[in-house]
Amino acid sequence: VKIQGKTEFNASAVARRMGLSQSLFAQYICGAKKPSEKRYREILETIHDIGKELASINDMSGKVEYALSV
Repeated sequence: VKIQGKTEFNASAVARRMGLSQSLFAQYICGAKKPSEKRYREILETIHDIGKELASINDMSGKVEYALSV
């Protein structure tokens, strides 16, 4: 997540925040690997946390750009 004029939410941002390699996270996304139940819950929690951060952004001009690419 990058909050500086432009907010970014993508697989790389989630992987970085979790301390996972982007490659492993991409394998989870495409189904090549299946995360454990614990890891799955951690992924969901991280995504929810990022969502809360994005929802709390209050840009006076209303011109915050959201880039969603997963």
